[in-house]
Amino acid sequence: MVIVIDIGLWKLDVDITGTRDYYKQLIINCTVQQSRRNYKAYCRSMSQEEKNFFHMLGIIPENCDVNYLGNKG
Repeated sequence: MVIVIDIGLWKLDVDITGTRDYYKQLIINCTVQQSRRNYKAYCRSMSQEEKNFFHMLGIIPENCDVNYLGNKG
């Protein structure tokens, strides 16, 4: 299911089902364990607004690979 989400001046076409399926099966192979623990702690302390944003896009924040967040790879 692809939806268009308006966020400020941006229009995002998001495949919610595809994104959710991807994050459900994603296996994190993080070599820096402290980074992973820190990120997991951050996920637990996220505001409800932040959680809602990720879930609206179909992203499971806890399944993100902290080593690649913000990187252009």
